[in-house]
Amino acid sequence: MKTTARWIRFLLWVAVFLFFSRQSISWAQPVIYEGNQLLDEFRFHQWATIRKPSIILTYPPKLAEQATVIADEAEKTVHDFQTSWGWQIEQPVHIYLFPDRASLRERFGWEPGVSASGVYYAGAIYLLNPDCWMNQTASLKENPWKWRQIFHFQGPLYHEFAHLYLDQLTRGNYPRWYTEAFAQWVEYRALGYEWKTKANDLRTHQSYSYRNLDRLFDRLPNQALAYRESFLFFRYMVQTKGFKRIDHFHRMLAEGIPFADAWRQCFGRPVEQSFDQWLNQTLSG
Repeated sequence: MKTTARWIRFLLWVAVFLFFSRQSISWAQPVIYEGNQLLDEFRFHQWATIRKPSIILTYPPKLAEQATVIADEAEKTVHDFQTSWGWQIEQPVHIYLFPDRASLRERFGWEPGVSASGVYYAGAIYLLNPDCWMNQTASLKENPWKWRQIFHFQGPLYHEFAHLYLDQLTRGNYPRWYTEAFAQWVEYRALGYEWKTKANDLRTHQSYSYRNLDRLFDRLPNQALAYRESFLFFRYMVQTKGFKRIDHFHRMLAEGIPFADAWRQCFGRPVEQSFDQWLNQTLSG
């Protein structure tokens, strides 16, 4: 009966969305969230589930040991967000744990070779079995402490929960580069983690312009560089303006003010000028 009621509510939301969609894009969010959740519950109804106050973790039964650790870590991550950001989640966050890269690619229709350790989409978080990206550096059975430490400091939970937080707060009112910048900064702030490789060294690679980041973020050939630029730009804004100003900016986005307009009002110049100022200082320094 509960599932039937949710499907009825979802269909009513679709009707409301179709009627009002021309007035506000924010109407789309609850429809997408609810529909995505219903479909995933159907897709993975044979998997096992761990329920905690803040999360619902769905996983293949053979990953029970990993799921137990991940569920505990996810609950702690939510608590950290609630303490640090004053964020009160409205309902438990759905997390899905995939056994291998192929199954995660199949869920999102990715091409062969595309992979990720975590994904945020439509209110839910999707995780790859950590054993796949730890590359045998630790075994949960043989060295559970080391496995937990690697997952805590190198796993994607803080990154994906940052996407969720920003999405729920602003109803998706931001460009793609910005949510990745914010998520990386949250990782950096909480864990001290930065994604650094030879491929994203600004000293040896031609930097992308703001226009490219804003319009072509996911299609840029050097993704590592695109992510690195977005993170460093965001960190620069926090360092020069203070996070209270950033938080105020997020509240403006939550009010539905377009991203470019909110940036200009909050920081006193167009976002492209802010970006160019950061880039010029970085390259000249």
